[in-house]
Amino acid sequence: MGGGFSVHMQVLCGSDCKKVGTDRGVVAIVLAIIIVLVIVIVGYRLLESGYQEAMTYGGSEGGRVKEHGRNALCELFVSTDCGACPSAENTLSQMVDDEPLALVTMVIDKNEDAYRRALDYGIMYTPTAEFDFGYREIVGSRDESTYENAINACLQRNAPNVSVVNGAVKVDKDWINVTATIKNGENETFDGGFIIYIVAVHTEYTNSFGDTVVVPYAFLGYANKSSISLGARDALAINGRWHGSHSEDIAAIIAVHDGKNSITARIIYP
Repeated sequence: MGGGFSVHMQVLCGSDCKKVGTDRGVVAIVLAIIIVLVIVIVGYRLLESGYQEAMTYGGSEGGRVKEHGRNALCELFVSTDCGACPSAENTLSQMVDDEPLALVTMVIDKNEDAYRRALDYGIMYTPTAEFDFGYREIVGSRDESTYENAINACLQRNAPNVSVVNGAVKVDKDWINVTATIKNGENETFDGGFIIYIVAVHTEYTNSFGDTVVVPYAFLGYANKSSISLGARDALAINGRWHGSHSEDIAAIIAVHDGKNSITARIIYP
């Protein structure tokens, strides 16, 4: 019934056409049954559509970051002696609310793991935005449309249908515990990995100019970095733990990659 249905009805009447009255009664009954079936099918499809939309945009994700679907990951590398960095931070943090984007801000002179990540990319200047593990790189602070183009390029490329669902973050004093499920929607094996970033949604530091700067989604550390292999249509429960001092305003960002580029990412709040 995927594309609808049709009913073919043929009334055969010989020389005795007095049976038309009886045939009309049969036709009326058949038409009534058809109307009921149409109402049931249309109602089911409307309900199914509403359910799918709720699943797509519901949950604890921020903005348009979806539970089911692809989202771009941006690792934004900044430093405290960078005059242009606050502008890039502000633009990208606002886009998290409007675009399918997960943001991790790496303050390279405040966090050793952030500095090592910058070395992995060979970053020479701040701010530098790496989208989907370097699939697109933007050096310097740019306007929103430039970042949008990078996001769209990431989402339009061919990539496996892999998603992160059922995410949860629990805070136990200085311990952050993260759980989620990675689903492979392909009919073939997926080999790749995932990274769980722990971030402070809003944090402050004093830059080299003496100004107080609010950093969005500031990277604190990794809760897990692992390789995975998922069979066709398979799912895998994952978890991660991070220990350290933090504010109450924290979140986890889970990025799934194919060994080279991030495929999708999801922001999960406690």
